Amino acid sequence: MKKLVVGITGGIIVFVFFLICQNNFAQGFNKKLYGVKDDINKVTFEQWNNKVISNLTQKVEDMQKYVDAGERNLDKWLTYLALLLSIIIGASIFNGLKSRDLAKEELSEIRRIREDINRVVSEAEDRLKIVKDKITQIENSAISAKSIESEMTIKLKEFGDRSDLTLDEAQNKKLDDFIAQSITDLKNNGIETLKNLYYAKSLKAQNDKKWDDLLRLANSYMDLDETNDKMIFRRGHAYQQLSKIDANVILKEKAIEDYNEGIRINPNNAIAYNNRANLFLDFKDPDKAISDYNEAIKINPNYAVAFRNRAIAYKRKGSQSLSASDFAKAIELDPTLKPI
Repeated sequence: MKKLVVGITGGIIVFVFFLICQNNFAQGFNKKLYGVKDDINKVTFEQWNNKVISNLTQKVEDMQKYVDAGERNLDKWLTYLALLLSIIIGASIFNGLKSRDLAKEELSEIRRIREDINRVVSEAEDRLKIVKDKITQIENSAISAKSIESEMTIKLKEFGDRSDLTLDEAQNKKLDDFIAQSITDLKNNGIETLKNLYYAKSLKAQNDKKWDDLLRLANSYMDLDETNDKMIFRRGHAYQQLSKIDANVILKEKAIEDYNEGIRINPNNAIAYNNRANLFLDFKDPDKAISDYNEAIKINPNYAVAFRNRAIAYKRKGSQSLSASDFAKAIELDPTLKPI
């Protein structure tokens, strides 16, 4: 019994001791376990923190790179923008200066044109005054000429009324003196004015195609001056036009005589050569006509009508290629010409 009690007591003591040891071991193990865990957590946290810091540092570095690249791009684009703006501003300034220079030139040109206009107006006014003075002179000369004409008519009436028109020596002398005096009076009182009047009226008659009036006025002019090649040519033109109306050969011959004389006085009258050549064609002499057309074209290389007329002359001679060449040249110079 005693042994049993001792045994039970001993067992209880051993079990208590085992529990105490187990508890101490568990507590020690837990302490060690938690210590290791804390160490592990601390290491893990430090690693994670370092990693976060490393990532953050890398991101900061990347962001810094992006910022640096952005700044460089920004500087570059700002430089480009400044250069572009400089070019635009420079071009604008250049265009402005150029426009200003052009405006100055245009202004100078306008001023020059205005000065030219003022000068022309001034000259026109001076010429108008001269014309008015000449008109007054012509009117006065016309009055004087009319007075001379009236006086001549009265003095000549006594001779004109005679049926036999037989004058003795004294009467002849008187008539000669009267004619001489009349010519002197006419010269002193406006013979040039009278010539100018005939000349102007002949121009108007030619323009109006009044060939009889042109012939009369040309003859009246040439009674005062036979050396004016223009009036000789104009009279020849009147003869030529009148010959077309009634086919009068004599008028054509007179026209050729006047053209001959006009060309002798002024050999540079291309129209005279052309017109005389037309008459040669009428007389069926194409060789002479071609010679005159050659002279007319030599004087005036752009004389389209002369080329056309020479084409007609070549055609009458049977030279078709030369005729076609001349007519092509005539049309080139004046497309309004009618075909031959």
